[in-house]
Amino acid sequence: MSLPQSVQAQADAAAKHFDRTPENPEVEADPTPAPGGEQNPQDDTTQADAAKPDTTQPAEPPKDEPKTEGQDVLYWQHRFQVLQGKYNREVPALRQESEQLKQQVEEKERRIKELEQQAPTADASGITDEQLAHFKKEYGEDLVTFIERMTQQKTAAPETGNTKELQERLDRLEAEKREDAEARFWTNLEKAVPTFRQVNSEAAFLQFLSQFDPQSGKQYQQMLSDAQQSLDAKGVADVFNLYLNQAAPKPQKREVPDEQVEPRTTKATQTPQSQGGKLWTGAEISQFYRDKTAGRYAADEAQRLEADIFAAQREGRVR
Repeated sequence: MSLPQSVQAQADAAAKHFDRTPENPEVEADPTPAPGGEQNPQDDTTQADAAKPDTTQPAEPPKDEPKTEGQDVLYWQHRFQVLQGKYNREVPALRQESEQLKQQVEEKERRIKELEQQAPTADASGITDEQLAHFKKEYGEDLVTFIERMTQQKTAAPETGNTKELQERLDRLEAEKREDAEARFWTNLEKAVPTFRQVNSEAAFLQFLSQFDPQSGKQYQQMLSDAQQSLDAKGVADVFNLYLNQAAPKPQKREVPDEQVEPRTTKATQTPQSQGGKLWTGAEISQFYRDKTAGRYAADEAQRLEADIFAAQREGRVR
């Protein structure tokens, strides 16, 4: 790296000054007198007087200005090189760190904008419009309006005791709502099926629940449990009514008057089995539906057997 122009000029001037030779060099005379010569005392006195000023008034020593100027040049040259080296070492690192900080700031600003766009609109209470509408539908508009009015008051933050009391009140309302829904469920079920308690204890009904619904493919027991858990009185009533319709007794045959009764023959009374119908047991029906679900029957055969099971339930051929 070249030196600055001003520093280089000072260095050249200093070098030129030290290389320069004196313009009028003087040759010192030999002070030793020639051998055999006579000395004049007056001449000695004159020479002593002439030499006296040289002794009492020595020549002024040369100034150190050129030397000081050269030292300044070297000093500032050294300082410049030190600063230049420090600059070359530290500035790239600072520039890189500045770029990294700038990228981090830009990334954080971009993330903040994304979060602001994703966040749903909410009022000062922190509840979105969708949540407010859901609460009004779930807990009633009067209660939600009362709570909303409390949160909008320009007061200090509620104390922990008030918040706890409000949460307890909401829990009680939720429990009361659940109890009310259960009460309405049992009331509606009793209106739809007045004898559901008696039917629920019958062995035939329990056997019926092990069968499968041909339309949905679900077991009646599963359908009954799902409807009861969701407090669906109509769904529970449909299962009971389906059983009652299948188990309803056939209309009794018209009794023939005694005078029209023919004498008995010796032929044995025909049983449902002799009429071509198969007697089904509850275990056989359950096994059939398990095999059907496992795919062990062809489609036409499964349809034929299932139709015979329904006919057997209507004709009383289930044991």
